[in-house]
Amino acid sequence: MFFSGRNDEFDEDQGLAPWADQDAIRWIGTVESWINMAILIQKTLNQEPRKYPHQIRAAASLVIMFARPNLWPAERAGILSIEDVAGLARRQLAQVKHQFSIKARIEPELKRDPTYRKLMDSLDEELRILESRVSEEEYELPEKPPGSWKEFWHEDRTTEN
Repeated sequence: MFFSGRNDEFDEDQGLAPWADQDAIRWIGTVESWINMAILIQKTLNQEPRKYPHQIRAAASLVIMFARPNLWPAERAGILSIEDVAGLARRQLAQVKHQFSIKARIEPELKRDPTYRKLMDSLDEELRILESRVSEEEYELPEKPPGSWKEFWHEDRTTEN
């Protein structure tokens, strides 16, 4: 149904978010590939951080992007709640960061590498976002993106093709 202009058409807490509309919520809940993606994210987060650090980080970033009310298909059997998947992502991402720290202790030249420092700063920012998702207070995305997310966070539309 098209927007009717009724004041009660949108939930005030969700505003005009694309996933606030009841038709969108029903559609998201029936998209099998989205449900499979949520299962894949959850399975990836349950992997061993020493063996799969990059995959776990990618899955944690998907939690940051997609674990939102009415968007995350948690009501399906076997899929964690938003709070539980965000908590799992936070714990596993902390382990990934720890593994990278260990590697830097073994290879001290890494600490001088600007890319390594940017990675560690980005991991800190990603962990803060995940921590805010599991806290009692309402979360907000930071104005500034995690260091390695700049292109995704604020797409630069001024670049030439």
